[in-house]
Amino acid sequence: MSLRSLILHVLWVACLLSCSESRRGASAEDATKDFSMRKDSFRLPEEASSYIERNDVVFDDFFYNFVLDREFRAERIVFPLPVTRFGQMTTLKRKDWKDIASLEDCTIYAMLFSSGADVGAEKDTMITDVEVDIVHLKGDSIQQLFFERKDERWQLSAMRTMRMMAHANRSFFAFYSDFANDTVFQQEHVKNPFYFKTEDEYSNETIEGVVNAEAWAEYCPELPNDVLVCINYGKTILASSERYFVLSNLSAGLSTTLRFRQTRAGWKLTHLENY
Repeated sequence: MSLRSLILHVLWVACLLSCSESRRGASAEDATKDFSMRKDSFRLPEEASSYIERNDVVFDDFFYNFVLDREFRAERIVFPLPVTRFGQMTTLKRKDWKDIASLEDCTIYAMLFSSGADVGAEKDTMITDVEVDIVHLKGDSIQQLFFERKDERWQLSAMRTMRMMAHANRSFFAFYSDFANDTVFQQEHVKNPFYFKTEDEYSNETIEGVVNAEAWAEYCPELPNDVLVCINYGKTILASSERYFVLSNLSAGLSTTLRFRQTRAGWKLTHLENY
């Protein structure tokens, strides 16, 4: 091999080694960047504090988690918990706490309002105290849960068990018990015709009109008929002759509003809205 050929061969090998080193360096740099990006992608979408804050902004979101998550529920009870049972007061220690079966079995809960202006209070960020009534429709007792928002956290602060007849909404609860459990009574207490409103699931267009009371059975939503978990946002006007009864389905994410008006003949359903 001539000297010229030898020199060219050496230069060619050096060039190959240089390119190889360059590629290895670029690959290492790319790998580092890729690892960094992949490492960032494994971060939790929200920190625990953000999760807590998000679920304490409005009571509706908090209560959803309080019902479905036992660990979350246990963290949000103030102990010793003041408990009143038919007028007898006591306190409950953490070690004596037993979960409320009615909440664990809850799939549909209700919200009760006395006017259309109050509907939507579940999204009010200024509310600091809420009462939840667990109404035993086939009995005569109501278990009340009192929640307070302190230091930006919703917590169960007290419980009380009372007779239904001692409750401020006794008239409506007694009516609803019959309405949910007696189909004949139910049919007799539907206005003819009643107003119906819904949203088309395909076009999202609003469908509304009036329906003959005889067709009520086809439109009637699933109604809790044994235990009613009912949220009262503290704005109920006892003198009001109307009740907006909003049902929220925890599993399906559906909402139904039944509107009742009290007449001389008792409460009657006048409107039904499904969303």
